[in-house]
Amino acid sequence: ARDFLDKCLKKNPTDRVSIRELLNHDFLIKNQ
Repeated sequence: ARDFLDKCLKKNPTDRVSIRELLNHDFLIKNQ
């Protein structure tokens, strides 16, 4: 969960991952 949140909350928008990458993140896949 920590990794998922870290990727969502990057200050610089260019450092953030895409929504597609977030939807395929292990955290979401394991908790469906």
